[in-house]
Amino acid sequence: TATEREATPSMFSFEWQGEKYSLLPATHIKAGVFRKVAKMENELEAMFTLVEAVAEGAALEALDEMPLSEFGEVFKAWQEHSGAGLGE
Repeated sequence: TATEREATPSMFSFEWQGEKYSLLPATHIKAGVFRKVAKMENELEAMFTLVEAVAEGAALEALDEMPLSEFGEVFKAWQEHSGAGLGE
């Protein structure tokens, strides 16, 4: 989860097929979403739940079109940028 010390309020940007997209930082995710994610046993389900909380419109469509390996790279970069994690 994000902590105040690690979290950044700035938007995260990524590029896909020559277009730029933005995701909200983890600081914009409501506590209830993190509570639900914390209870999830399936990491893939948790990952998509977080993405749906921070991506809108064209960014979500771009993520949906990515191969899972590239999606995973973007998600990892977003986590590092936002100071958010799924835990280990």
